[in-house]
Amino acid sequence: IDQNKDRMLEILEGKGLSFLFPLMKLEKELLKQIKADPAPQTIYKWIKDNISPKLHTDKGF
Repeated sequence: IDQNKDRMLEILEGKGLSFLFPLMKLEKELLKQIKADPAPQTIYKWIKDNISPKLHTDKGF
């Protein structure tokens, strides 16, 4: 996630508006998970546990 997106998300979260860009928040959380444990099985489990199945077919996701 680039610095502009990261800063924008910080501002939105600070104002309680991160719901306006849910995929941006998911991207940040997923990158954090990948850095913590990049094993494919762990990432797959994190996605299954934390992301709505409806998003799995969303082209934006």
